[in-house]
Amino acid sequence: MRRFMQLTGFIEYGLLVLAYASRHPGERVTVRQMAAELGIPRNQLMKVVHALGKAGYLSNSRGRTGGIRLGRPAELITLGDVIRTMQPDCQVSGKQPEQGTRYPESPAGAIQSALQSATRAYFDVLDECTFADLASRPRPITRVRKTGAGARPMPSLRESPAATTV
Repeated sequence: MRRFMQLTGFIEYGLLVLAYASRHPGERVTVRQMAAELGIPRNQLMKVVHALGKAGYLSNSRGRTGGIRLGRPAELITLGDVIRTMQPDCQVSGKQPEQGTRYPESPAGAIQSALQSATRAYFDVLDECTFADLASRPRPITRVRKTGAGARPMPSLRESPAATTV
C-alpha cells in the first residue's frame, strides 16, 4: 500500500533521531538517552536506529562504550533523502492507472500530472533542508501530529531546559 504525503511514525522517529544526533556532533549518544529525552519507546527506537545505520545515516556501535552518531556530515543529509530511503514508495498520487495506460488529455491525466508536480515540489523543498540546518535552529524541533481526541503529546528536541516551543 502506498502512502500519499503522509509520514509514518517510523519516518518521523527517524527524522527525530537524526535531528537529535545532529545536535550532538561527534558525540556518541545512547538509545536509552534518546528514548528518555524524545519520549519514544526504546523498542521502536532500536528498529529506527538499525534502519538508519543500515542506510549509512548513522554509525552504530554496541557495548559499554557504544552508541550512535551521524554516519556522515549533517550538511550532507537532507530530509528528502531520508524520507525516500525510509519509505521508497512515498509519492503524491491518485489511483494508479493500469500499466501502459495514459490519459494526458482526460481529467484523470490532468489530476495525475498535478499530483506528480506536487510530489516534485514537496521533495524539492525537503531536499533543500539538511540536518545541519535543523541543528542550527535556536528553537526546539517538535514532532507534528494530528490533534483532537486520541492525540498523544509528541516529543520535542530541546536545546536547553529554558527552550520554549513556538
